Amino acid sequence: MEKGQAAKYDSAYYAARLVYYSTLALIGGVSQLAIGILARDEIGSGRLVGAQRVVAPPYFVVYPELNIAAGLVVTFSAVAGYVRSALRSEAGRWQFAGAWAATWLVQILLMAATQLGVWSEGELGARREVVFVSGMLVVLTLALSVLPPYMDAMIHHPETKERNGGQSDSKVDLMARAGV
Repeated sequence: MEKGQAAKYDSAYYAARLVYYSTLALIGGVSQLAIGILARDEIGSGRLVGAQRVVAPPYFVVYPELNIAAGLVVTFSAVAGYVRSALRSEAGRWQFAGAWAATWLVQILLMAATQLGVWSEGELGARREVVFVSGMLVVLTLALSVLPPYMDAMIHHPETKERNGGQSDSKVDLMARAGV
C-alpha cells in the first residue's frame, strides 16, 4: 500500500467488525443484567443504601431493577447486530441505528443520571467524584452505541458496494441468485 492511500475493505470486513462490536456489547449487556439480578436476589430490590450499593465500575447498582432493564436493552441491541451482520440487508438500517441510539439513552438515563445521580448524598467533593465517574460512563456507553451502527452503515456504503462489484453480498441475495 502506498503512503497516503486508505485501505479498501469490502462488506465482509465490516460485517465481521459488526460481529466483533456486537459481541463486546453482548458481554456488556449480559454482565450488566447478571449484576442486576445478583444484587436484586442477594441484597434486595428497590433503592439500595449505604453498604448495600454495589460498586464494580463501570457498574453502579443503586436500583437493581434499572441494571436489569438496561442489560436487557443492550443485549437485545447486540443480538440485532448479529442479525444485521448475517443478513446484510439494507432494510432496517435506520431502525438498527435508532435501536442503538435508544440503547445509549437508556444507559444515560438509567445508569448515569438516575443511579449515579442519587449515589452521593454527601458533601460537594463526593458529588464531584460521582460526576466524574458518570462522565466516563457516558463516553464508554457512547463508544459502545456508535460502533455497531457505523459498521452496519459501512456494509452498505456506496464505495463498499463498488468493491463488491456493485452487488450486495447478503446471504439472502446470494441464495436467490443461486436459485435456492
